Amino acid sequence: RAAKHPFDVVIMTLWFWNTNPIPRDFASEVRIKSPRSKVVVLSDDVHFLRLANTGQQEEAAAVKSEELIFYRTADAVLTITAEDRNRIIGAAKTNGASTVLDPQRITPLPMVSEAVGLAGLSGGESDQGGDYENGRLGRPFEQRAGLVMVGNGANPVNRISVEWFLR
Repeated sequence: RAAKHPFDVVIMTLWFWNTNPIPRDFASEVRIKSPRSKVVVLSDDVHFLRLANTGQQEEAAAVKSEELIFYRTADAVLTITAEDRNRIIGAAKTNGASTVLDPQRITPLPMVSEAVGLAGLSGGESDQGGDYENGRLGRPFEQRAGLVMVGNGANPVNRISVEWFLR
């Protein structure tokens, strides 16, 4: 199908949780079967730094090497924050010439509903309030209540986060 109807862009989320990372399993196949398609890696976070920060130094070193290869071989990389973009660029610079990354190919794509104008869209008539003309979406912080956590239990950081919120 890809040969007849090539995709313009294939976005692959990069996770290292209980499974092979998607780019490891599919990036080469996309390049072969749809060579005109641009391969974009969406970084969930800088995985090797998270591992290093939790004391898993050996695993962090192995993941760092593979993670930087995925970023280097992608046509573009999307990060969740500008800080993650800078961390990836810095890691590539300190990892040697084999993982040189073009910083112009790495772009932050914030995953915050207000950044894309989705805050307050709950299906009801303006129940979230908001001054859309002046760029304020949803209720002020002081008037908000509740929490939504999107994640799974396979990620130890998700478990730690939920435990922290429940205290």
